[in-house]
Amino acid sequence: DGDHFKETVKVLKTIGVSGDKLNTLFRAIAIVLQLGNCSFMKDPSDDDKSVVRDKKEFAALGECMGVTEADLVACLTERTMKTRTETYKVPLHADASQEAADAFA
Repeated sequence: DGDHFKETVKVLKTIGVSGDKLNTLFRAIAIVLQLGNCSFMKDPSDDDKSVVRDKKEFAALGECMGVTEADLVACLTERTMKTRTETYKVPLHADASQEAADAFA
């Protein structure tokens, strides 16, 4: 696998992907892969809400994305509804939260 990685980096450099571009590409791939590891479950105190199964996964993903864990969890477990005069948050069920994470990936 190490040799395959080195060959991939070599080919990417050949087509002009190096330095910051290469780092950004690998970061994007890592984010997509990490999103695949994230999962949700029903909130034990409220069946209409979802919570994350493993906070460590979200902390690592948030760090990689450059956002806080709380912001990341909020954007995947809630949706924002706007009317003419107000804005409010609507909790997502666990399956809808998983779909949001999958769609983001």
